[in-house]
Amino acid sequence: MNETDADLARKGKLLCPSCNNKMIMYYKPYCIICNHPLDHHKELYNLQEMQYFIEIKYNIRLRDYASTKFNIDSSSTHYNTNHRRNWENNHFPIIASFRLNPIPSSGFNEEGIAFYYTNKPFFENVHKQYRNAPDGECKEIPYWDFWHFLCDYLNPFSNDCVKLINWTDVKELAKTDWQHEICDLFITEFGDQHYYVEISW
Repeated sequence: MNETDADLARKGKLLCPSCNNKMIMYYKPYCIICNHPLDHHKELYNLQEMQYFIEIKYNIRLRDYASTKFNIDSSSTHYNTNHRRNWENNHFPIIASFRLNPIPSSGFNEEGIAFYYTNKPFFENVHKQYRNAPDGECKEIPYWDFWHFLCDYLNPFSNDCVKLINWTDVKELAKTDWQHEICDLFITEFGDQHYYVEISW
């Protein structure tokens, strides 16, 4: 079955014919770069459009910024889960055998489940070793979600509300380098001024 432009836009695989940047699905395929958030609104702006613009122009993920910084194609959660699973399989081959033909939604086969319930200290020891190993938990990447940080600035707020925002003020709340980096991108694109923004999801 052929994918429609809408399908491709939802997956981030549709490129704008004018600027060659990714298009988003926004009621219909839409290029946020060709339609700058400040160019087609008056007085009231859309916060989600501002975030889309930053993500696409700078090729970053605001909801999982560490995956961008560490050049990971998947999410940080998926990367960390795979890292831990590979570590366990390499250091404890018995666990790898328990993952052969797993029971749906379990992750383990019947033999593995039975072993788990009769040998919980074994798995507790594996977890402890993973936390302390030089190639274990310390190799995971963090989960950095700019939206969670932004919520601290916006609170209190709700869906379909309007708030006054200034990206320089947001940056003053930033406590980490990655938060400062993202705030600088918003300041570069939208300036040091106050905007009324609509927040909806």
